[in-house]
Amino acid sequence: MSVNSNAKGKRGEREVVNLINRSLGTNFRRTPNSGGLSFKGDIIDIDSDNPLFEFHIEVKNTKILNIPGWMKQIHRDIPLGKRPLLIFKHKGKYHTTLELTDLLHLVKTNMELTELKDKMLDSVNDSMTSLEELWDFWKKGIGK
Repeated sequence: MSVNSNAKGKRGEREVVNLINRSLGTNFRRTPNSGGLSFKGDIIDIDSDNPLFEFHIEVKNTKILNIPGWMKQIHRDIPLGKRPLLIFKHKGKYHTTLELTDLLHLVKTNMELTELKDKMLDSVNDSMTSLEELWDFWKKGIGK
């Protein structure tokens, strides 16, 4: 890898780290030596509460797309229990590639959380109605 392409890769990793941290309030960092040590992947956050903690992330910033080769690299390096996530820049925009089962897992989790939120809001609304009825009853009793 040439010095320029190495610098371009590091620049892409920093851009992705900044995008993720600004969007999610996380503490992602570039992996030391770009995954050359015991930590694999291009970027990491060691906080297990991080919403992306379960992913092994590779970042690519190159003009020539090689998604099959990059996915092969991810699967070669992925630690046990992590999900593969490829982030690559194409025509000035970052894109992601993940396995369909992982996307479906994310969508299902989002649907379950939305359903839970709706149930909680219904419960709060029911409680508010009950409190309003109680307040009205109390005001009528005091007014007599």
